[in-house]
Amino acid sequence: VSWYRKKGSEIQLITFGFISYHNDDRFSLTYEHPGNWRLQIQYVQDRDEGTYECQVSSHPPLIRVIHLTVVAIHILDDRGEIIREKFYQSGSTIELQCKVKDVPTATSLNLSWHRGLQTLNYDATRGGVSVKTELRGTIARSWLRVSDVRPKDSGTYFCNVTSLTAAGVQIHVVPDEHPAAIQRGGRFLCSPILLLSVTLFSIINFRLQKHQPSPCLISVFINTRIWLYLFTLIVLSAILKLETNVR
Repeated sequence: VSWYRKKGSEIQLITFGFISYHNDDRFSLTYEHPGNWRLQIQYVQDRDEGTYECQVSSHPPLIRVIHLTVVAIHILDDRGEIIREKFYQSGSTIELQCKVKDVPTATSLNLSWHRGLQTLNYDATRGGVSVKTELRGTIARSWLRVSDVRPKDSGTYFCNVTSLTAAGVQIHVVPDEHPAAIQRGGRFLCSPILLLSVTLFSIINFRLQKHQPSPCLISVFINTRIWLYLFTLIVLSAILKLETNVR
């Protein structure tokens, strides 16, 4: 018994008996008595889609043709962009879309949402959860909406497609920043000492570039500029440290 894959006019040998001729370790063969030769593909990818043949070395040869269709499933945000991770502020609403396309039997699919081992639907004990599913032609969609989210709602959200495949997205719900901390941080960045340092630094640079002073005066300007530059860095470092401690 041998397995082949057809790509146009090209025929690629995958297995012959128990021997594999494929350089991809995801392909393997299992045998079950009395005559079940099963080709397995782990971690299926889009490029695995195509026509496969199982051939029995008899006279005449027995051939079974199978066309493999890889289901493409993606999770999108409220802007229609594919995501794997997204951040939400506490009190906002999670809006996700699960999209499965190019499936000949999309109307027979069953899409469901899960967070860990918990199924998310109208009956969820949390409340504020809504699910809407649309099966049309070769495309299946499901929308998940979770309102008034809190940090405890963080986690991995999965969209399961019947028993075929699933896609997941990591959701992070972060608490709102404390307004007082933001205001204090704003005052630090507008420190009068910092503004005075930057102003003096700009004036000295301007005068040195505009005029042609004597070498002695140039030396004084340069030394002053160096010390003022160092002083500005020290002030900036102190401000950032204070702002970090407040936040």
